Amino acid sequence: MRAADSVLHKEILLAAHDRLGGAGVRGWSRELGFVLAAAVLVELERSGRITVGPDTLYAKDATRAADPVSDALLERVLLAPRTHRVHRWLQREGGTVLELTTAHLLHEGTLSERHRKRWGLFPVIDHLPSNPTRATQAYEAIRTASTGPAHSPGPACAAAALLSAAGLSTPLGHTRTTWSACPAPLPVIAGELALTLAVSRVPAALG
Repeated sequence: MRAADSVLHKEILLAAHDRLGGAGVRGWSRELGFVLAAAVLVELERSGRITVGPDTLYAKDATRAADPVSDALLERVLLAPRTHRVHRWLQREGGTVLELTTAHLLHEGTLSERHRKRWGLFPVIDHLPSNPTRATQAYEAIRTASTGPAHSPGPACAAAALLSAAGLSTPLGHTRTTWSACPAPLPVIAGELALTLAVSRVPAALG
């Protein structure tokens, strides 16, 4: 995965489609949405547009991001009436980021639509990588990074850390990454991501 020509949240979604397929991505949509939202926060923080702390998330630079999904999320941070803790922001925006990232990959031709019928009756639209080799490369980069030192730089290591925090290492066939040893801002964002998943599962556990 090359930082110069790729965007973290797009790489993660491509890797998920390569490993899980369209049905698997739908099945893990909540978790993937949170991961993609966290990935956008990593990108925005590293570009100096936002500040992320244990209890706060706020914008400090309104300069437009080149990636349209990141730019849309930066606008949401800018327009928020008050600062939020990261996990609440992830909980609120996860589904939106998954939809926006999917739409952008479809628009640029990286993903394609396939219409089929589930059980021969119900119409379903699957999303498939238009270039399977490209998607496999994204997956392999993250899988390889998950076996290396947790403090290694690069977007693939960040992706491996976020997927581990969301509990997606096993479904994706990755080695679990200890995100606390990663460079800032990953420890805070990954920790808040893990909290977001834990909080989102409480109603289901009590029900």
